[in-house]
Amino acid sequence: MAVGGGSGGHVTPVVAVYKELRKRFPDLEFKFICDRIFADQTKGLFAGSEVEVLTISAGKLRRYAGLKWFEHFHPYHLRHTHAANFTDLFRMARGYFQAKKAIEKFQPDVLFVKGGYVSLPVGLAARKFNLPIVIHDSDVLPGLTNRILARSARYIGTGSPIENYPTYPKGRTSFVGVPVDSKFFEKISDRDKKKVFDAYGFDHKLPLVLVTGGGSGAQELSDLAVSAMPKLAESKIQTLLLTGRQSRGPFPDNEYFKAVTFINGLADVIRAADVVVSRAGASSLAELAAAARPVILVPHRHLAGNHQVKNAEVYARQGAVTVLGASGSGDRLSAPLIELVADGAERTELSRSIHKFAKPNALDDMVDLIIKGAKS
Repeated sequence: MAVGGGSGGHVTPVVAVYKELRKRFPDLEFKFICDRIFADQTKGLFAGSEVEVLTISAGKLRRYAGLKWFEHFHPYHLRHTHAANFTDLFRMARGYFQAKKAIEKFQPDVLFVKGGYVSLPVGLAARKFNLPIVIHDSDVLPGLTNRILARSARYIGTGSPIENYPTYPKGRTSFVGVPVDSKFFEKISDRDKKKVFDAYGFDHKLPLVLVTGGGSGAQELSDLAVSAMPKLAESKIQTLLLTGRQSRGPFPDNEYFKAVTFINGLADVIRAADVVVSRAGASSLAELAAAARPVILVPHRHLAGNHQVKNAEVYARQGAVTVLGASGSGDRLSAPLIELVADGAERTELSRSIHKFAKPNALDDMVDLIIKGAKS
């Protein structure tokens, strides 16, 4: 049994783990628990598999980096932050009892916790049954749920070196990297690259930029992509925007710009793109590192602990990514994109630098920890 959610970054590594476990154990029975809000996207990510996706009630503690003390008393935050935090306590309690019921029904051998607020009630329920818990934490800054559950975890795999996780028990913590589908490590063939271009009506002789805020989307990235489109089109640069399920349109639709809410076969599109514009979630960065793609990052600057900014800083210090500034017009994206697309040597250098962060054995190592936890 596995649990995670709140974003696609908590689910895509679990999909990779499931596929590897299934290779080793053909008769594997695998249940995945997520919150109701993220259920449809999770089912899409597991489409074609035999995984049963279960949903429970879940609540989160909303914490935003960078807010001044008086901003917490703004009517918006009084309603959407503080009041929502209070009501979510009851959702969390309900989720705990739903998780207990699921564990009693399916009697799993181990619980794999990927993180996100939905993992807390499930992890607490597992602890009640003395069910072995194995955690994976992707971000440089440990998540609150994982920090709480780490004390009772049999094993913990981390996405970055152990020194970034000072509260985790050293004897049970291993630096494994972030598990990603092995396909990201494969070089895309010219034939498959042309298939990607043809699927979206693009000219395979022209450069392609992928702008992605993940499965949930990112309004900031969508707005930047739309604002940058005219100048990119002038430079004959094609843009594919993954809007996710939350970004608001309408979006342009022409020979140089396409917007989609979901991409089936994201690994192929990432590997086919000349440049990728992305948030700085740890799972996304691991996939981009495996695919060795030149990247421009636009980290979310108001998440709890500011962890996306810290993720981006780790890569930027090694010259592996370009990080976009926090403010400005759409030109702040079009200008560096046009420059990067035109500079083949710079793209090659970025590709080489980001690929150094790739951990080809991360998936195998994480699966080994889960199996070890199940046998403990």
